[in-house]
Amino acid sequence: MCAFVIFILFLHRTRGFLRNLCAVISILQVNRKHTRRWIVTAGVLTGVGLVFLLLAYLVYALIHAEAF
Repeated sequence: MCAFVIFILFLHRTRGFLRNLCAVISILQVNRKHTRRWIVTAGVLTGVGLVFLLLAYLVYALIHAEAF
């Protein structure tokens, strides 16, 4: 019985369910790659925004430094 199951699952030529599984896995990898790019882009944009906020604060502090 065990040899028959091994033959059906691994040696039989018509493995449609395995092909479909591989197709789903490849689609997930593509989505994961695009998701990773989106996360990196969001991180870069956030970093640039924080740098501009810091520069704006420094300019504000330099302008109002005479009050101290």
